[in-house]
Amino acid sequence: MNLKQAHPDEPWLWHAQWAAGEIHSSAKPGAIAICAIALFWNAIALPTAVPTLLAHNLSYEPKFAWLAFFR
Repeated sequence: MNLKQAHPDEPWLWHAQWAAGEIHSSAKPGAIAICAIALFWNAIALPTAVPTLLAHNLSYEPKFAWLAFFR
């Protein structure tokens, strides 16, 4: 018996994966790649950003701290 005929009023049950209650994601490799790129970027950016921020006197106007990155 066809899934469409077995569940005519429940279109979400017409697909075998959906009816089983499990759908496996295919995005895992992409998510791992994005995390690896972010870790690589932060490993480079943080050691250069922290001394730059500490070298400037930002205690009086912390709202402009982001400007230290563009000097």
